[in-house]
Amino acid sequence: MEEDDQNQGAGSQPAAKPITHVWLVFALVIMAAFLDVIDFSIVQIALPSIRTQFLVTLADSQWIVGAYGITMAGFLMLSGRLGDVYGQKRLFIIGVILFSLASLTGGLAPSLLSLVVSRAVQGVGAAISSVTALSIFVMLFSEGRERNRALGIFVAVLSAGFAAGSIMGGILTALFGWRSVMFVNVPIGVA
Repeated sequence: MEEDDQNQGAGSQPAAKPITHVWLVFALVIMAAFLDVIDFSIVQIALPSIRTQFLVTLADSQWIVGAYGITMAGFLMLSGRLGDVYGQKRLFIIGVILFSLASLTGGLAPSLLSLVVSRAVQGVGAAISSVTALSIFVMLFSEGRERNRALGIFVAVLSAGFAAGSIMGGILTALFGWRSVMFVNVPIGVA
């Protein structure tokens, strides 16, 4: 697929792939994109616990949320271009690894500053994986009904991610503490 995703132009049709392979790749890519979206809301629910542990103000704690959103938005276009140059699959894997490692370091963060830096790196990983996810969908599915259905599922799952993040954040923080909202990404990202 690496050669395909490097040489395939925007207007060309995807090569035929076995149906099980297509939907397996789709499931993996959509799971990574789901994590990218969940992280907008899951951490917000944990902010009061984080503020208490690090003894920081509400204003200072907003950097935890802002670092993720700003870097994700800032790296979207660059990530798309890098995917075009180096291959969507390769960049997607790099994005997921970066996101997962930053989640791990965020969960282990000893200070607010280290948590904010981890969240910023997490945002870069999310930008890379989310942009390349869309490109991978275009390569997986032919134009028309099949691609429309896949993109519909993709959008529905991402929309559910915003709501699920709030619910998961509350449950995880209440049961296991704020660090769990960072650690939850690691096993899913490794898979």
